Parts: sequence; structure tokens; C-alpha cells
Amino acid sequence: MVREAAGELHGYLEEEFDDDLRSVGYYTPEESEFLFTRDDVESAYDCGDLQRVFRDNRLEALDTPHQESLYAHGRLLATTRFFEDATELHFVVGETQGIAAAIDAGAADDVRELVSACADVVDVGIE
Repeated sequence: MVREAAGELHGYLEEEFDDDLRSVGYYTPEESEFLFTRDDVESAYDCGDLQRVFRDNRLEALDTPHQESLYAHGRLLATTRFFEDATELHFVVGETQGIAAAIDAGAADDVRELVSACADVVDVGIE
């Protein structure tokens, strides 16, 4: 289910951002996998680095109910991190599962619109 939603998101982001798409991956309690990683991005990480990224995402997913209880803003759609070279998006789709994606810094003019569009794509495959 999450893998399929990640595949849908990959297709959407690839169409929208082409060469500015850096990576798309997903995690569940049983597995984690990057469906796409651009060559230059992949060469910057080793397997252990990638697993630590997924571990961090899992911990963030576990904290989502707490975050939602702190803020009277409705459901948490995503978290976004802005780095010098990239914008990271993390969509929590369950207590222990989610989807992560990254695009080049500056590739999206309206990040709120991007998050909303991606959340719509991700929700297609999630019951």
C-alpha cells in the first residue's frame, strides 16, 4: 500500500521536476526502499547513511500524534526540511510508515502548494 503510493508520488514528482528530483523512498515496519535516487545523490551516501535517514523518518512518524496534539491545526500533512542543496519532504501515512522525497533547492516556487499536491497523490494509495 505505501509502496504503491510512493510509486504514484515518484511519477508525479518526476513529471513535475524532471532532473530536479533527487529521491523518493518509503518505509514500513518490515522494509525501507528508495524507488528512485539520482546518481549524484546516491554517490553521496552509503547504505548505512540511507538506513539512518529512514530511522529518523520512523522516529518522526512515531511523534506525529504528539505534534498534532500540540497544535490546533488539523492533521499533519508533511514535514519539510530546507537544506542548502535540497528540500526534503516527509509524508507520514501511519504510525510506522511513510514516504520521503527530495528535490533540488529552489526547484519549487510554492512549497505549500507542492506539499498539498503531493499529499493528494499520496492519499490516493492510502486507506
